[in-house]
Amino acid sequence: MLPKFEYLRIHQTKKINFYYGGSLGIHGAFVTGYGSLSAITGIEYKKLDFNTSISHFKSLKAKIDETESIGPFSQNLINLKVGLRINKFRIRIGTSILLNENAPLNQDRIPLLDLGKIADKLWLIEFQTILNRN
Repeated sequence: MLPKFEYLRIHQTKKINFYYGGSLGIHGAFVTGYGSLSAITGIEYKKLDFNTSISHFKSLKAKIDETESIGPFSQNLINLKVGLRINKFRIRIGTSILLNENAPLNQDRIPLLDLGKIADKLWLIEFQTILNRN
């Protein structure tokens, strides 16, 4: 789901770079009313990247028709990712661990909450363009 804006503060050493920051995923905020907010930390060794984030995903209440609506839904997740940097691009893959989920009583979960689920485990893939990097 695009776009996701990420700001990282990087501390460089001779061998390993440590970083922390945050991200704002405005995904479909203006069209369907959902987004995410994350706190990020990680290390980068040469071209390899190990990243962990804690994120909150929220979808707003949505109308199905004139009399019925669904939501709001929310999830809190821990995301564990490994990545590879190639010049100004990075690809990361990983998994998400569900901490908790809030959904209105007697409502089916929206399919968006299970996006990336394979065999009852949430998987993710990220493609990034790195801006302002030495």
